[in-house]
Amino acid sequence: MVTNVLVTGGTGALGTELVPLLVTAGLHVRVLSRRGRQQCLPVRKRPCDLTTGDGLDAAGTAST
Repeated sequence: MVTNVLVTGGTGALGTELVPLLVTAGLHVRVLSRRGRQQCLPVRKRPCDLTTGDGLDAAGTAST
């Protein structure tokens, strides 16, 4: 069974350290971020703004 993980702030200082570790562990990772910074990892980015909620529903329910 593969576990899906949604990382809020995945393009920030902590997220850029955490996401590669999760990918290496074999998890399906989705990154939630207000910024459009690119990552060279097999992750799906989900644009979202937690202050307004824009994009939150799509980020939490989208398939891998």
